[in-house]
Amino acid sequence: MAECIICGWTGPQWGSFKSRPARCIRCGSLERQRALFLALVTEGLYPPPHDPWICVSVALEKCLSQRFYKTYFNQSIDISARGVVRKASLVNLPYRDASLDMIVHSHVLEHIRDDKAAVSEAVRVLKNGGVMVSIVPCRGDETEEVGYAKPPHGHWRQYGRSGYIKLLMDGGFQRVTPYGPDWGCDMSKFNLGKDPVFISYKQGEEGANR
Repeated sequence: MAECIICGWTGPQWGSFKSRPARCIRCGSLERQRALFLALVTEGLYPPPHDPWICVSVALEKCLSQRFYKTYFNQSIDISARGVVRKASLVNLPYRDASLDMIVHSHVLEHIRDDKAAVSEAVRVLKNGGVMVSIVPCRGDETEEVGYAKPPHGHWRQYGRSGYIKLLMDGGFQRVTPYGPDWGCDMSKFNLGKDPVFISYKQGEEGANR
């Protein structure tokens, strides 16, 4: 039995996506969107710890953005500006220092040439105790730089789990908690995929954000 943790749909099997059973029949979510949502719930970030909870989501898919707009004070950004509130890049965010509670992005940093600048920029705009929730394709332990936007997906690097955590800590985050792909119990019915979700806190009093 398949069950979508985002919209609550249940059914005998997932819809097909690129020849694999992955898509929710109702909301269209894929594995990484469901993993991200479960990490938010598990970490106590959904529903928000306080109101208003100021969130910026980057190139977020419809299945999640609809819930974000209902739950958070959310603004959606993307470099393309198609279907979003504001055109912006992660390396040059149009927000004041220490003005956001949370930034969320999935499969974005691997497309950015200067990922160190993007992480530093996220730390700049987050409040003390603020949090960045991110997913990147992870294989192995160490990150391997490609040196160019490698076809067909335009990835500048292949992240490893420890390499990505080091990038986040070196960029200014105080604590990084990865969720998945081993969730500690049987999550097979949710079909969460292989990429971990990283919850990264900026230095400060996390209690203010929880």
